[in-house]
Amino acid sequence: PLQQPLMKTGLFDMQIDSVNTASNYYNIDHIQLDNLYLRYELYENGDNWTRLMEPDTNSTEEIDTLDYTNPFKVLAIYMDLMLKEYSVSQFYAKNIAMNNAEIFYTDHSLPEPFDFIIDQCYMTVNDLNTTTDRIKMNAEMRLNRAGNATAMLSVNPHNAMDMDLEWKVSKFPFSSFNPYMTYYVGYPFTKGDAEYQSTNSIRNGMLNSSNHFVLMNPQVGSLVPNAQYKVPMKLAVSLLRNPKGNIDLNIPIEGDLNDPEYKVRKAAWKIVGNIVTKAVTAPYNLIAKAAGGGAELEDLSDFALKNTSANLNDKQKQRVKKVVKGLLAKPELFVTLTQEYDSIVEIEELGTVEARRRYAREKGIIVAGDSVASDVAMIIDSISTKDTLFVQWLLSKTNNNVESNIDKCIRLIGRDELTVLQQRLVLQRQINLVAELDKLEVPRFRYTFTENRSKQLPPGTQPRFSYTVGEYPPGHPTE
Repeated sequence: PLQQPLMKTGLFDMQIDSVNTASNYYNIDHIQLDNLYLRYELYENGDNWTRLMEPDTNSTEEIDTLDYTNPFKVLAIYMDLMLKEYSVSQFYAKNIAMNNAEIFYTDHSLPEPFDFIIDQCYMTVNDLNTTTDRIKMNAEMRLNRAGNATAMLSVNPHNAMDMDLEWKVSKFPFSSFNPYMTYYVGYPFTKGDAEYQSTNSIRNGMLNSSNHFVLMNPQVGSLVPNAQYKVPMKLAVSLLRNPKGNIDLNIPIEGDLNDPEYKVRKAAWKIVGNIVTKAVTAPYNLIAKAAGGGAELEDLSDFALKNTSANLNDKQKQRVKKVVKGLLAKPELFVTLTQEYDSIVEIEELGTVEARRRYAREKGIIVAGDSVASDVAMIIDSISTKDTLFVQWLLSKTNNNVESNIDKCIRLIGRDELTVLQQRLVLQRQINLVAELDKLEVPRFRYTFTENRSKQLPPGTQPRFSYTVGEYPPGHPTE
């Protein structure tokens, strides 16, 4: 960049114990570098430093074709170059320290440049010598003048593809990564501090990376078009939040750094994208967690009911209560409820219920004083459709010995009347569910019902309310 230095430094101090250049022997007490300033800019095809250098006719093909978007590969190759020089010498340094360094990094490979500042940076290497099995470096720094980070690097001096790298980041504003967020998923973050811990092992070029990421109280901004991946980020963030309002993810990354097609950054974003997509397409485990579910999470994807019944029993009410608890913990979610039922099956069952009701009244099993619905239902349920007396009575009413008992019941009551009863039953279920949601203090603007839907359900499947979650429709009230 114009009018900006690429590098400058304050104190540079080196105390040498003994040197023999003829035999490449170097014994150094300490090297100290204070107030280093460094500016590094990454482009799609290189960086600002290599562009300033004359082409090296002795450079390897590996350097010439280096993929600068693969940070582990870049680190390994440059470490390998340094270690080759280091390994041909007899070298010992008691202490190497860099104090209060400041590094400005800009990634121009994105549509919107990504700027990153590392300052208050301190790095140390102790007891560096050519006979050691590992070279170890420790560092601590401030990130973008807000977050803090620590890092530890351990590398085999004879093989840079044998490396361990650990770092930990705390209190880092996640909005700093908005150029990446808008490019890959189309949504910036307006709020949220990140905690991040990464443990990385490279052996013979094989990367094994374990990453624990926590984003505290995140908030998402408006959609930016033309993202690489289509992800409903606002919905995903709401679903991924735990009861504390944070997102807590474990992100494992594995791959062969020797494979030119393998891109660490793309692999990481793909994993994050898969986590988000799974949250959006299968949110019920996350809702169960928000409801206080333990390791064995209950499937809360629907509320099962009972054919011929509009009432919620105690077990069904408890299930509704669990789902409501999870949804109330995520106020950004809008719920769409759909009642699913098999009208053919339900009309058949209603036919047997109404036929047994008529039989019980005629035979005096149900009398005028039996007005409690639950008592009447118990009496009807106690009469088997295969009961000899009931079967004989049904035959006398229909005068048809060819049809099944179910068909006889439908003929006796009338299909039109049973269809009306079934439609009333569907409506009453919805009324009863709304009453239960009111009782649980769920605001009515939080949910809606789709048109009730009859469908052929698998044998033995009871009617149910299923639900989906999403963002509030445009113009819909949110309070």
